[in-house]
Amino acid sequence: MARLSILIPPSNRKKVGGNPFAPDMFDYRSSNTFNYFSELNAERRALIDQLHVALKAGEEIAPPLDDSAKIDALRKIYRAPLMSALSRYSAGPIYSALDFQGLPTGAQRRLLETGIIFSALFGILRPDDLVPEYYMHMDAVVPGIGCMADYWRPVISPILNTLLTDSIVWDLLPQSYRNAWDNQATYNTRITVRFVDKEGVDLDESAAARIRGKLIGFLVKDASSAWDDLDEWRPPIGFYQSEEFSLTEEGQSEIVLAFARR
Repeated sequence: MARLSILIPPSNRKKVGGNPFAPDMFDYRSSNTFNYFSELNAERRALIDQLHVALKAGEEIAPPLDDSAKIDALRKIYRAPLMSALSRYSAGPIYSALDFQGLPTGAQRRLLETGIIFSALFGILRPDDLVPEYYMHMDAVVPGIGCMADYWRPVISPILNTLLTDSIVWDLLPQSYRNAWDNQATYNTRITVRFVDKEGVDLDESAAARIRGKLIGFLVKDASSAWDDLDEWRPPIGFYQSEEFSLTEEGQSEIVLAFARR
């Protein structure tokens, strides 16, 4: 059976706090970091350092951060307490709808093993990687760096394309995060999931977030990577699986599943 991978966006909302004594072996800031994608540490530090230069100079990130607390969190990143990405993002609708703590043990383990979270500040993460409180979107533009998607694409794409070789990939990313991946189609099959209105137009992230989280929960509980197993899943009230806006030809390596608002 092909290996399963689930590509997941982060949450714009973050849980505050964390462990100020997190061990260095799990610390992205340390020279002897041990995490799932520690090869990205040089680019992470370079980005954070340039971000601090821009903030100190009073240069504006585009789109601008909407409150001083978010800017302050970015300034304090190197000395901020840490918690797992799953816990950090639990304040947002995707992760609250996923309800990691309410999943069976096997499903929790499956998410930790198969989930790959895209992050504008850290590139890619596993759900149990430790991260500080931060605020940055993948389409943000940082002075001296440029667009986050453009910054990360040449760095994370070789890692992802190798990691996803021969996998069944559930791509639950919004397009802004998908733009950070130069997809070389090394996988066996990719199932791209869309959330659309009655006319087939993609919904904005706030409208799609909770159904995205519910779907991730189903995938890790079901323990199957087959797209047609979704026949057993009931989308949240107000949505249905739309054949009209889906592309599900048998034997194709690219499957598109659309969930439309009624």
